[in-house]
Amino acid sequence: MPPSAQNSSNNTRILISFLCVYFFWGSTYLAMRYGLDELPPFVIASSRFLISGSILLAFCAIRRMRMLPTRREFGVLAIIGILMLGCGNTAVLWSEVYLSTGLAALLVAGIPLFAALIEMFLPDGEGLPSRGWIGIIIGFTGMAFLVWPSLRSSFHGDSRQIVATVVILSGAFCWTAGSVISRRSTIGISGFAAAGWQMLFGGIFNTGILLVSGNFQGSHWNVKAWSAIFYL
Repeated sequence: MPPSAQNSSNNTRILISFLCVYFFWGSTYLAMRYGLDELPPFVIASSRFLISGSILLAFCAIRRMRMLPTRREFGVLAIIGILMLGCGNTAVLWSEVYLSTGLAALLVAGIPLFAALIEMFLPDGEGLPSRGWIGIIIGFTGMAFLVWPSLRSSFHGDSRQIVATVVILSGAFCWTAGSVISRRSTIGISGFAAAGWQMLFGGIFNTGILLVSGNFQGSHWNVKAWSAIFYL
């Protein structure tokens, strides 16, 4: 294949990949909202990751992929799974009990800022050029303008929205930290298997929170609940 045709093919794949991320990842906020109508947040968080992690690992076993990490890799995968899925994703889920879907998605947009800050303080971190910082500052300022009306009304109304905002920003920081660790770690097993173990660890972590908090009452396992879990 000529180089120009190869580049065109790669660009098309990149575009399709971005579209898939925008649609499927973006639509999970709405699926969470539907699921929360029937299930408590930690029930959704634990069940979705336990199910998806088990399915992914079973797929790897059927395909005979390398899926057993070393003890060190187990530790790294556990940390990544707990930070990204146990804390980061679940923070979004819990916060959507008190925040709108759109506002939750806007707050998660702070991840690039956290990534830049974390990399800046790491010994061998990749610093952003001035143009990158300008872009992040503009984006973060725009997000603040969009979020401020909801937060201002919260000071005179439901203060739980302020708590939910802090929780979701903390979760975004945990997600970013997990992403940085993942990018800097060398895992010798299949990428599918690594993702499966991370989901499993995230599900186990959320199950522990669920049992400690006792926040499993009021669960309605109907078609709507299972549809949300299936989509997530």
